[in-house]
Amino acid sequence: MNANSGWGPVEINRSNGELGATDGGKLTINGQTFEKGLGVHSDSKVVYKLDGEYSVFKASIGLDDEIGNGGSVNFQVWADGVMLYQSGKMTGERSGRPLLKR
Repeated sequence: MNANSGWGPVEINRSNGELGATDGGKLTINGQTFEKGLGVHSDSKVVYKLDGEYSVFKASIGLDDEIGNGGSVNFQVWADGVMLYQSGKMTGERSGRPLLKR
């Protein structure tokens, strides 16, 4: 994985906290808690090299509940140089979408 976060490090299985590692809380979107996932701040990029070993990408995306009604993001998913998905503007008020791409 090659990743950067707009504020602090990418958090594994936690929300993005402050500038320190592992300072985030549980990942929670629209009241649903996730045991696994990545917590990043806006202006982030996460790249996985999968070497063609997978045919399905499945994720839930959204702003963590800890942000409240603040903030906004636009999620994009790319594979092999092609954009597969773009969420459009999402805010803390209108967050959380399941995403399944083949």
